[in-house]
Amino acid sequence: MADPRRFFVSYSRLDAPKVKVLAKHLHEFGQEAWLDEELSGGQRWWDTILRKIRDCDCLVFAQSRSSCASVACMRELEYAYRLGKPILPVLVGDPMPDELLPPFLAETQRVDARDVDTAVVPLGRAILSLPPSPPLPDPLPDPPLVPVSYMTELTKQLDKPELTLREQRDLLADLRHALNDEDEADGAAELLRRLRARPDVLAVVAADIDSLLLAHAPAGPFPQRPNAPPTPSGPAPTPTHSKPKRSRVVTVLAVVGGLFLTLMLIAAFTGGFEDDDPPSQPGAVSTGVTDEEVLDQYFSNRHDRCLRGLTAEFPNCGFVLDSNSQQEWLVRHGYVACRDAGRPPEECVLRLPTS
Repeated sequence: MADPRRFFVSYSRLDAPKVKVLAKHLHEFGQEAWLDEELSGGQRWWDTILRKIRDCDCLVFAQSRSSCASVACMRELEYAYRLGKPILPVLVGDPMPDELLPPFLAETQRVDARDVDTAVVPLGRAILSLPPSPPLPDPLPDPPLVPVSYMTELTKQLDKPELTLREQRDLLADLRHALNDEDEADGAAELLRRLRARPDVLAVVAADIDSLLLAHAPAGPFPQRPNAPPTPSGPAPTPTHSKPKRSRVVTVLAVVGGLFLTLMLIAAFTGGFEDDDPPSQPGAVSTGVTDEEVLDQYFSNRHDRCLRGLTAEFPNCGFVLDSNSQQEWLVRHGYVACRDAGRPPEECVLRLPTS
């Protein structure tokens, strides 16, 4: 069996369910797939990301509007491009218009895996057509900066021993905006829960947090303040009618500003790809591989993994036919004829090819 290739999968958190199926397909073709499933950030996390990109044989870009708007995804893509790595764009969601993409990405043939469960053949054809990964350039290009989250600053504010009403409202406004950001939504929800659990949180702020969390994750219970009164001790804060209005205006401006910043980032990355002279870029997808070759590779490796006990998703290593293409493979390699001839199923299974 040929040594597996190492694939780095760059993706947006919003596309995680489809990306996990995509990674499973890569494993079933006998390849290694690495994807970042950590929610934490920082320099150490980013250094690991960049090392994995340098070590990979190909970067799979799970393309969608979310990943194209993600600073981290675009920096991963840019770094792989500058290293000369083969890049395989796999469409997993609604596409961004080509004119907003880096030119090389817009011009690269992509695999349409929006229906990821039926994308085995086109994905396999692309994998089997990939050229070898070239040596790393010497010297290496400068690494991209870590995409620092503004959530770090909000966390510092939340860790203060005491928060005034104004500070609580300002945090609430910032976190409400962050819930609409693909890369920050999970972190924002966690910080909202922490704010809700503080003993000094005001009742009016707690009610707004409950509403936001209910809309973001309706299935989850909210942490409650242990033995906390509904209002803080001491004189009640003087209500002001301008605060909510100001928060709404700030939120609207922040959303507009965020969209503008996203477009500016895409434009900046596009310009960066055009201005530099990267190593010769290997093509990612080519023709010449037949569907029969793809299915042979897929089911032979799947059968091999089953015999070695590496997966339980292929019941009885061939006794159950879970697709027409699998049945065609079993017929082509004599399993059905062997079984119909009355031979023991175990003997028929052992005659099947492995990768």
